[in-house]
Amino acid sequence: MPGSVAYRGLEPSWRYAHMINPTERLHWRRSRDCTGGTCVEVATVGDEVLIRDSKNLDIAPLAFTRAEWEAFVAGVKAGDFGLE
Repeated sequence: MPGSVAYRGLEPSWRYAHMINPTERLHWRRSRDCTGGTCVEVATVGDEVLIRDSKNLDIAPLAFTRAEWEAFVAGVKAGDFGLE
């Protein structure tokens, strides 16, 4: 999003709260493997990727740049986090 560089280093949820129009309808996606309502949901807005906990919708989502999100996903796929 324009101006997002100014928010680098700040709490991701703070960036979200001040950059996204609260009335904007977002398309949230979750894994097909998600069961029991304990899921991570992902939405995109411009060049930002938003992450939220499906059971805590009152908490502002975390916001990451597309580059940050792609680096995270690549790390997960490469096994960098020891998730088995």
